[in-house]
Amino acid sequence: MQEVKFEYSAEVMEEYAELGKAKLQLVGLDGNAWSIMGAVGQAMRSAGYSNQAKSEMVKDATSGDYNHVIQTALFWTDSPEDEEDDYDPDVDDLVVCVICGEEDYPENMERRHGRVYCWGCEEDA
Repeated sequence: MQEVKFEYSAEVMEEYAELGKAKLQLVGLDGNAWSIMGAVGQAMRSAGYSNQAKSEMVKDATSGDYNHVIQTALFWTDSPEDEEDDYDPDVDDLVVCVICGEEDYPENMERRHGRVYCWGCEEDA
């Protein structure tokens, strides 16, 4: 794959250094190049970028093929932080026994017919 070189004015690159990447979930967007550039432009506006930065982004994106549009979008944006990032394996992996309500890790429980039983309750089931 050919290396892509982005060329923007010094003012726009100063903005980029100050503001960083705009937040945009690219997965699930309409794949039309103009739709992608519009979504990137909206994300840039929300992040505080100037009109000059947005117009230079569009000029750069349209200077190549569809792959260049995607690479330009990836240059300017990053996926929003997933709210699920606070995963805690000590809490999130626990399962509950259907008989006594005891919580434990799945490897310490038994699953039969879609139900979870702790080892102490399995004889009662």
